[in-house]
Amino acid sequence: MTPRELGAFWTLEKKAWARCAQAMGIRSNDASEHEAWRHEQIHQATGGKTQSVKGVTTALLLGKVMLHFATLADDDREVEKWTSEPERRNAWVIRQKLALLSWATGIEHDWNYARGIFVQMHLPESVLDCPSDLAQKVMMAVDTQFRRYCADAGIRPADAERAKALGAPWISDKMERDFHPLWQEACAANLDRQERPRFDHHANPQKRHADHAQKNALQPA
Repeated sequence: MTPRELGAFWTLEKKAWARCAQAMGIRSNDASEHEAWRHEQIHQATGGKTQSVKGVTTALLLGKVMLHFATLADDDREVEKWTSEPERRNAWVIRQKLALLSWATGIEHDWNYARGIFVQMHLPESVLDCPSDLAQKVMMAVDTQFRRYCADAGIRPADAERAKALGAPWISDKMERDFHPLWQEACAANLDRQERPRFDHHANPQKRHADHAQKNALQPA
């Protein structure tokens, strides 16, 4: 790895370790546990080729390692960056949409659920074996189901997705949702991101000249 690649790796590795250590009930400052965990994860990511960053000597291995740690860190941006193969990208998107549906319903929705519901699509046993055309149909179908739950609860899908990312519980009652701090943060953040209408005075010469004349009239002689 180059120094830049190493820097990106250690950033992801640190984030992934903090998340996994908490899930496993291990102190994140336990150096020996941390090192053993890192070696095991690199070993898994490279298919047993190496367990050290020093052994990551090709672009292919680098991509696999970075994607693995990005997934462990639950870093959507880095996952998208390091997912280059269409099948893996589609699988990741489908899992994300199924996770949203699980969150909204309180019932686990996985690939087996998709295969059972969309029988007419004749989906393969593994999501990684799903052709792109079928994967797109599954994404749309699952997304439609999620949006229906949002519509029933009077929630904008973008607000719901951010609320989940913040760790908020699904709340269908609007009054209760309005007083929940994480939901307040999610809705406020998405409201701030909405594009507001912008007027280009340069595109309207008459408006530009009128504004200029008004500005000059206000200035002292």
